[in-house]
Amino acid sequence: MKTLKNKVLPVFLIIVCVFVALDSAQAQQKPPNWWMINSLKLDSLPPGTHFHAEGDYTFYHSTGNVDMTMHKGAPKIFVRNGRLLFEFLGAINFQKMQVQEGPVTRHHSNSANLKMIYDITPAFQSETGILRESDDSQYLDHRTVYYTGLIYNNMGHKTLGKLFFIAAGYQTLRSTELPAGLPIDEQEKFIIYAQQTYVVKVIPRVQLTESLTFIQELDDHKSYRTDFQLKAQYMLSPRVSGLVAYQAKYEKEPLIPELALFTTRMNTSITIGVRVNI
Repeated sequence: MKTLKNKVLPVFLIIVCVFVALDSAQAQQKPPNWWMINSLKLDSLPPGTHFHAEGDYTFYHSTGNVDMTMHKGAPKIFVRNGRLLFEFLGAINFQKMQVQEGPVTRHHSNSANLKMIYDITPAFQSETGILRESDDSQYLDHRTVYYTGLIYNNMGHKTLGKLFFIAAGYQTLRSTELPAGLPIDEQEKFIIYAQQTYVVKVIPRVQLTESLTFIQELDDHKSYRTDFQLKAQYMLSPRVSGLVAYQAKYEKEPLIPELALFTTRMNTSITIGVRVNI
């Protein structure tokens, strides 16, 4: 009997080949990565509304003592009109695992980030957004951050793109239903939100991206969390790229202090997949 992996892989390869073939018929190209660059530095972008979408997808399946299936997707949508840019960044993770003949466990985690960015000067932009996260494996029903801040954007540099972001915001948090004896946790607090990104463009057809996100909570506990990502993207065609990514997430304090002995502060992952540009 064929495994799920054997069924999915041929379909996945067919989809990639279709997108590569479509690229050969593409006759007109807009300025590369216009969605990452300040519009006041783009001389060749035509007026009007511009749309771009891309998505990363990775899949993993194993059988034996541990039967595991994992899907990870990350859609991104960009809409620009003049100096105004709207972004939607999402992440969807699903994991199903069974150890030998034990019970099947399923975990979901999702995040969504909606941004409104306005180009103030050729170097600086303002950003206002909403960041929402959920993770049932960490008893997190939702964590929602409302923020506004300032960006320094030099992503248009030919060899090393740079972006720095600092913002202030307000966070609300609610836990899922907890083990017996523990009440559902609800919190509201102010936060500081910072981010930096470097993009290395010196290798032909290869783009290396490093990013670090830091969120500091401004309450008595002064807890914080970080998200470090290192990504290598190899361009197979203007629309399709291979992708290898390393991610490390660290949270100083667990969501539920009583469960600190059963949780880890650091979570890491390595994924291999594909990026498709539309």
